[in-house]
Amino acid sequence: MKPIVQLLGTIALAMMVVAVWVFAAGDRQTLVPPPDAVAEGFLRQLTTRRYDRVDSYLSYARRDWRAPALRRQFDPLWRYTGEVNQVDGELVSIDGDNARAIATARGQAADARVLFVLIREHGLWKIDGLSTNPPLPPEPLR
Repeated sequence: MKPIVQLLGTIALAMMVVAVWVFAAGDRQTLVPPPDAVAEGFLRQLTTRRYDRVDSYLSYARRDWRAPALRRQFDPLWRYTGEVNQVDGELVSIDGDNARAIATARGQAADARVLFVLIREHGLWKIDGLSTNPPLPPEPLR
């Protein structure tokens, strides 16, 4: 019984050390998905045409991007790529509360790359802008 109590005590101590490091030292990446994971998750929702499930990825300034507008904007891109088989995210840069990431949708016919501008809101990375290659049709996302 004594070795189990010692093991639990060691684990509790290790957890306290990690908690102090994360919260007292101002670590903002250990418990928060990084910008590239957010970009990848957002694009994955779009490639599977779950346009109504992206609100949690968007900054407050972009919450007006509605499912019908996203559908009008992105459906032509998915016709270009064909069925998307894989989505990968890549961190470009982090500068304080601003970041850039690229997510690539790899389709049967072609790949599409999306550059995301992200901001940190309430400790979480949120999408605040995007541009695609190939370009989306010129209709605004509203």
